[in-house]
Amino acid sequence: MNKQLFSPRCAAMALGLACAAAQAQLAPFGVTVGETVSHQSNIFRAPAGSETADWLSNTTLRGTFDQAFGRQRAKAFAGVDAGYYKNKTDLNHVGHQVGAEFDWSTVNNLSGAIGVDSASRLYQYGIGGATLYLGKNIETTHHGFSRIQLGGVARWTLLGGVDVVDRSYSATDFAANEVNQWAADVGVRHQASTDLSFTALARKTEGEFPQYGTAGADNFSINTLGLGTNWQISGASNLDLTLGYSVEDHLLQADRSYWNGALRWTWTPPGKVKLAAGLRRDSSANTAVVPGESTVAAPGVLSQSLNTSADLNVTWDATAKISVLSGLQQAENRYDSLTVNNLPTAGSATTRLYSLGLRYKFTRGVDLGCSAAREERTVASAISTVVTGYNTTTLTCMGQVSFQ
Repeated sequence: MNKQLFSPRCAAMALGLACAAAQAQLAPFGVTVGETVSHQSNIFRAPAGSETADWLSNTTLRGTFDQAFGRQRAKAFAGVDAGYYKNKTDLNHVGHQVGAEFDWSTVNNLSGAIGVDSASRLYQYGIGGATLYLGKNIETTHHGFSRIQLGGVARWTLLGGVDVVDRSYSATDFAANEVNQWAADVGVRHQASTDLSFTALARKTEGEFPQYGTAGADNFSINTLGLGTNWQISGASNLDLTLGYSVEDHLLQADRSYWNGALRWTWTPPGKVKLAAGLRRDSSANTAVVPGESTVAAPGVLSQSLNTSADLNVTWDATAKISVLSGLQQAENRYDSLTVNNLPTAGSATTRLYSLGLRYKFTRGVDLGCSAAREERTVASAISTVVTGYNTTTLTCMGQVSFQ
């Protein structure tokens, strides 16, 4: 037998041919299998002197479906991930992600989308200002949405939508941060040119923290007006800006008004370097503010916060297969009504994250990578008894195979 048949080069060729064959057979379906191994120096994000280090193995399996039917399109996904710790086996868990979406369009410039999704995961301890918690806590989120727009490629487009979110935690210590809400918005977009558009949007949010405290549920209402613009500055540069003003009313917490918004700049020149930078300000009372992504209150902390963050991400494509990724992020959570020694107290927590990674595109469907990250949080002394400062370092390596 010719031993060269088992050389690394032959193995790579066989794997590549297998991926290509599977991709040809599976469309419109897709399957992704991944494995991530990481070591974290402080898994609970505990203060100095109380750190617990451990290894984590996380295995993922995800299936997708994406098919066009004339003007319509159907999409769906389902996945599971299993996390196993070497020492803290009581934190072992299985999470899920499942969802479906239907995009529709008519001949009269009327289009939209409707969808549902659900996910569960082990809550990331400490992120967002949570107090120290040493037990297992599974966060489960159910979400539904509907979007509609009238105008197609015309200069003026009418927009509207509805979102429903329900979020719960398995640990009773986090019950005060369980939330359910709905939000509806309506707006208009103006396409001034092929490179420049403007959007105006009004959003109404109603919800509650059903187990906020001994007084019962904290019902809240948020009314927001938002403006946005997207500018394709050049073929390589894009700027996206949104700005909103919110009026927030609570049954059990203090009412407030605040500005929120986001700025995102991406630069993708023809060369090897890609850059993305952003600024963001929002409230932890919303799970769908205008503008922005999902944010919730910090579990374990019975106070909403105003959050300001900035990030910078740089990617260098050293070769066609090898990329170097680096990132910097800083976030400040401002609490105005924490209770310390039975007195209302204000203070801030600042989190910094530094990361550096290497990604190797083995074939079109096979990705490998390793990264290192350092996370540090400092807390104002006035609130340090209820919000925990910490430092943690994470080393990660991953492999992923995709068939489409």
